[in-house]
Amino acid sequence: MIILDMPQGSIDWIIARLWRLTASKLDPVITSTGKLSNSIAATKAIDKLIAGLEAANVFQANPGIADNMNDRELQLFLANYTGEKFSGNAHTERGHDCEPDAIAALSQILGTQIESVGMCVIGDDMSGVVSCSPDGLIYDGGKIIAGAEIKSPALCNFYRHAIDSNLPEDYTLQVHGSMAICEVDTWHFGSYFKGKPLVHVEVKRSKLTDALRESFEEFRERYQERYLQVIESTERKEPA
Repeated sequence: MIILDMPQGSIDWIIARLWRLTASKLDPVITSTGKLSNSIAATKAIDKLIAGLEAANVFQANPGIADNMNDRELQLFLANYTGEKFSGNAHTERGHDCEPDAIAALSQILGTQIESVGMCVIGDDMSGVVSCSPDGLIYDGGKIIAGAEIKSPALCNFYRHAIDSNLPEDYTLQVHGSMAICEVDTWHFGSYFKGKPLVHVEVKRSKLTDALRESFEEFRERYQERYLQVIESTERKEPA
């Protein structure tokens, strides 16, 4: 696993995510059992990543191009490639506001420091196409032993998390995918609402984690095959 040292939310982080499958967006590509999906939605997701790769190449070829763009202009620019734009909402804003308190609360529960991180890329190659951006990593003797994922849901959903005291189904793939990417056996999930006690769930490696690791390798191969198809079908031909 390779760690990319860049602040989450920065332009470099956004660009690095454009062409990588991220743990938070596994649903279209990976089934609930951890298997690689053969659905049309999965193919569309790969096409979006390939388009994102082209957008990333534009940024690389034109350093500083994003410096003159405001948030809306950047979103519109990226939408031309990926078809997706993200403007944020009350839920994401709440997450940004609550994250420091939530991380501090989890750190106190665990009795250990939680280190911030930019992006974790699977394998030992910078060109790895699967990644995650944990809310923190936990080290012991210089070795990563666990990670953390914090959510700041609306109060109604926080209540459900508190009562269930289990990893919510909505985040199962993300958490186990992150474990597979970072090659650790433990992940700490937290659900936090300001003024309420943090809900903490310790998640251990399982058959799902191992299945995801295998599927990520299959995904890399399918991504490459699709990329070659795109190049072959869209490259400019010289006139006869």
